[in-house]
Amino acid sequence: MRQVVNRLYKFQLRFGKPECQAFVDRWLGVARKWHEPVLDPGLSGIIPPHAAD
Repeated sequence: MRQVVNRLYKFQLRFGKPECQAFVDRWLGVARKWHEPVLDPGLSGIIPPHAAD
């Protein structure tokens, strides 16, 4: 969990820098073509019942 928090923190610190913004912008075209996520029924013990609909 600490690794995830550290990566998010680093991203927030770097996002304002032009080189980071250019990197993110380069991948936006690809990310826009992704389909909407589908909830995994295998995680039913974690996901609230109303969210799986």
